[in-house]
Amino acid sequence: MDEIPFETTYNRGVIRQQGERVDMDVAGATFATWHPHRLCTGYSWDALSAAPLFHPHSNGPKSILLLGLAGGTMLRILKQLLPKARITAVEIDGELVDIARRHMPWPADACEVIVGDAYTFLKRTRRRFDVVLDDVFLAGAEDVFRPDAPQGGWGARYQRVLVPTGIVAVNCITTRPHLPLLRRMAADVRSHFPAFATITAARGYNRILIAGNPLQSPDHVRRQATRFPDGQDQAWWRKMNIEAVVGPPSVAGEETPPA
Repeated sequence: MDEIPFETTYNRGVIRQQGERVDMDVAGATFATWHPHRLCTGYSWDALSAAPLFHPHSNGPKSILLLGLAGGTMLRILKQLLPKARITAVEIDGELVDIARRHMPWPADACEVIVGDAYTFLKRTRRRFDVVLDDVFLAGAEDVFRPDAPQGGWGARYQRVLVPTGIVAVNCITTRPHLPLLRRMAADVRSHFPAFATITAARGYNRILIAGNPLQSPDHVRRQATRFPDGQDQAWWRKMNIEAVVGPPSVAGEETPPA
């Protein structure tokens, strides 16, 4: 196994290569992964990338705002699923993006990269998007964490940058220390959007909260496994738990990931 340590203004970690796979590990968490032939991993990148398929338009969304780019793992999945969508990514750690591009390459035209604070961008931009994907995490001493909620809460800030039929998806961690935040985010987002759904990753401890008006059906999202030519990618896709939610979202017993 080859290892290359790195340090940026915001993060310290290591690039690990084992066989054909390359991982970017920061603070005990894998911020990004890359494989030359496969896209899906069973982890949260699959689930968050699936969220734009809930967009109500039959042709899918035209524009996606990705908050938190890190190593760009989701870019390759999103381009496979929605090749015509314009992707704008906001990432506070521009040095991390440069490192990822050297070791985990993606096409130069895959997205527009804006270096800066994601929630500040939400507050100040005048642009509007069909989809917002919130994957904002910072590295702590022993665990990743989310920055403080933007003033006025999450839901209002997402709603401000979405077109009327737009949707938002938020990556949440389901282990016990993170459950209070998951509950607060779910309640806040649901108070601003009438339709709600979730995707639970096949592996790991992540649940994606999806909200909009309206949303496609979970069956529509499940059927998109055929967009991947690789059989292993399709298998990971089918193992995600994709469901619409009626009533308050359940967050009990989240520390055990789905089988």
